[in-house]
Amino acid sequence: MPVTVRLSRKFYERFGDEVTGELVDLLNAIDASYRADYRELLDARLAQFAAELRPEMGALSAQLRQEMRELSAQLRLEMGELSTELRQEMGALSTELRQEMGELRAELKLEMGELRAELRQEMGVLRAELRQEMGALGAELRQEMRALRSDMTALETRLKAEMDLLRAELTVRLKTQETRLIRWMFGLWISSMLALAGTVAALLAAIAATRSG
Repeated sequence: MPVTVRLSRKFYERFGDEVTGELVDLLNAIDASYRADYRELLDARLAQFAAELRPEMGALSAQLRQEMRELSAQLRLEMGELSTELRQEMGALSTELRQEMGELRAELKLEMGELRAELRQEMGVLRAELRQEMGALGAELRQEMRALRSDMTALETRLKAEMDLLRAELTVRLKTQETRLIRWMFGLWISSMLALAGTVAALLAAIAATRSG
């Protein structure tokens, strides 16, 4: 944007408005001319710089592409070498692990064999102890059974004696009750016979009286 030249009021008063106006117009024209020339020169320099920069940019781009290709090839080579090294290390590690696992398996088998032997020995000892304890328990149970049988025999004998005594008492009581019953029945029979005899005598006397009348 062009800048308009302005002068002070004293300059107008000293040289007059016409002269001062022409001077201002001249200065503005010079400024516009300089600006146009400067812009053309700047555009030319920029075009020249761009023209000079394009080949350099192309060369730089080609160089960068070449370096990127070389870097990619180098990276691929290094990655292949690294992959080979990793495979070798993994193979060696796998071999070591298999060897360690084989050794561990052998150690575990040996320990399990020893543990089985110890368990069998302990089981044998435990069986012997259990058999001994069961034998002692069986002997105690047999002894207790004998004592129980003896107690049951004594109790059976006592019960038989008590039953015999109870039978004898019942027999005596039954005989006593039977004697009393016989006596009661005999007394009842005699009383019945006497009453019957009295009735027959009275009947006979009544019949005789009837005949005599």
